[in-house]
Amino acid sequence: MPTALSTFLLAQDAPAGGSALSEIAAATAVGLLAVAVVITLGVAHRRRQVLAPLAREVEHRTGLPAWAALPGAITGVSLLMAVVGYYWDVSWHIDRGRDPGAFATRPTGSSSSVSTASPSPACSPSSSVT
Repeated sequence: MPTALSTFLLAQDAPAGGSALSEIAAATAVGLLAVAVVITLGVAHRRRQVLAPLAREVEHRTGLPAWAALPGAITGVSLLMAVVGYYWDVSWHIDRGRDPGAFATRPTGSSSSVSTASPSPACSPSSSVT
């Protein structure tokens, strides 16, 4: 007699379908380009001190040594950019829905083995808060 656990473990979802190879190749190229830029900047700084003027300016403004001030400034700017990008992306997808393609996820509940109950009226977009 099958138990609920064995039924759950043996239930098979429809395959994800994969992504177009061009989307995977483009994402890989962007990632490799970003790594190449960081490596090139690091090597250029070690050889010709290309970041020295920026390091001196950050050191002057913060009063910290350059080896501590510049990574802190870069981290701070990076985090601010990430927050702006995150909020932008979330609001974009609230308005327009999921992206098609390589980084989109399959909606949950699309398998026949999973219950597709409708959301409660309190969770529906047309409900008003009183």
